[in-house]
Amino acid sequence: HNLNARLDYLYLEEDMNVPFMALSYQPGMKGIRVSADYRFSLKRYSSRFDELSISLFYKRLGEIDPPASFHALSGGGGGNEEKISFSGVNINLLFSGGLEAGAGYMDWGKWDEGVLDPFDENRDIYTATLRYSFGGRAAAEMQYQRIDMADDSAGERMSSVSDIYSFYSVVEF
Repeated sequence: HNLNARLDYLYLEEDMNVPFMALSYQPGMKGIRVSADYRFSLKRYSSRFDELSISLFYKRLGEIDPPASFHALSGGGGGNEEKISFSGVNINLLFSGGLEAGAGYMDWGKWDEGVLDPFDENRDIYTATLRYSFGGRAAAEMQYQRIDMADDSAGERMSSVSDIYSFYSVVEF
């Protein structure tokens, strides 16, 4: 058994700009990130399965310095502070022989409950993955993602659904 847990405090400066940074790292935001993953060997219980892994995470960010004009117009308290949260779970099952199957869910939200231009934007992302490793140096992966989005930032509620099918091939040198 292998359990790892992490708790981080994030403070991302306004001028932060790093190529290839995670989408959840928004400049000008601060907050916490909690994550845990657990790996459990299944070899002694079954010859068909090698390992089960579960990963969980939660991240909540708020603005470092909400705009002063918003703060003053909202009466000095409970003003327009943009907030972002991410949470998710992934479950992977590694079969004997190099096949891996996984399923995941992520909830992404961005909102502002203040009196000036409040909004609520949300994405639910569902993922299913099949991966086959060819001896550890190469792999082929098929992935399906469904993204359900709802957004009222334009003044009216809009929603959309996207289905994404992907095929990846990986070779390590």
